[in-house]
Amino acid sequence: MESGRTASVCSPPQEKKSMQGLKLLINMQPNPVFLTNKSDGTILLANDTVSALYPERSLENVPVSNILCYEEQISEACNMVYFDEEWLVCEKQTFAWEDLSLEMIMLSPCPGLPSMKEIHTARDMVGLVLHRLRSPMTGMQGYLDMLMDDPMAKQIRHRVTKLSSGMDQLNDMLDELETLHTAETRHDVSSINVGSVAMDYIKSLDKKTQKRIEIRQHSRGQAISSSRQKIEKLFQLLITNALEHTAGKRKPVQIILESPLKVHVTNYGDPVPEYLNERIFSPFITNKPQNMGIGLTIAYLICRQLGITIIQTSNSGKKGVTFTLLLPPRGMS
Repeated sequence: MESGRTASVCSPPQEKKSMQGLKLLINMQPNPVFLTNKSDGTILLANDTVSALYPERSLENVPVSNILCYEEQISEACNMVYFDEEWLVCEKQTFAWEDLSLEMIMLSPCPGLPSMKEIHTARDMVGLVLHRLRSPMTGMQGYLDMLMDDPMAKQIRHRVTKLSSGMDQLNDMLDELETLHTAETRHDVSSINVGSVAMDYIKSLDKKTQKRIEIRQHSRGQAISSSRQKIEKLFQLLITNALEHTAGKRKPVQIILESPLKVHVTNYGDPVPEYLNERIFSPFITNKPQNMGIGLTIAYLICRQLGITIIQTSNSGKKGVTFTLLLPPRGMS
């Protein structure tokens, strides 16, 4: 080697050591991380979280677009990609390493969604409550029915009617809790168009309610493999929630099919208070005395079961309160 000349690139041992340093860096992250060559988009490294999903395949030199095939922009500051059967927030950072321009792609779950441990704890509690209350309430209802059939003074009949009305409310509450308890039951799968399901559900509503809903289809929805019954229940929950929050308001609830994989449901009622909004999908979160606060929790459970991601993308008086559904790409649900 000529004296005074410095090698411009790493020798093989140095290059290997350099890659090991990068590998150590990305393995500090528990969520999926890809390290790509910025110039051609090929994968140089992936952390152990990603590698565990491809035990028999090396991702080195594979175009990252082959792995992260689907991307949706949620806002100016937030993009999401579909990976490992779910939509994840995608953050990118560019930096120089040796003589290369690299891009680190970091994926993470949507913030603000409840853990399944929290949901299952609530569901177990609901199961216990249902088990303990159903039998005594059935007996009480039977005695009330017998009293209603007996000839009584008008005043006594009035009191029994009040008791019966209260029992009906309690039974309705238990039925609602039963829905949460059984939200993840098995379902039949078929090829469906989500936009068509939304349209059919709206048409099933009374004319007065239909006038309070506006649907826009900017993109022809693609068919996905899913449960029509569950998708219809999902729209029922989201539309009912939106209608409740726009009571007395002139602006209609909007359902926007923005792309084949993205649907928005927006109401223009008052924004959700911050102390509630932080746990919007958690059970029993509500500021309405007549509600159980489990509608959005059930919607969230249905979404998880069907491979759909639900996130709140707006919460303001001007832009409205928007819940966005990101559907699984065709063939991946």
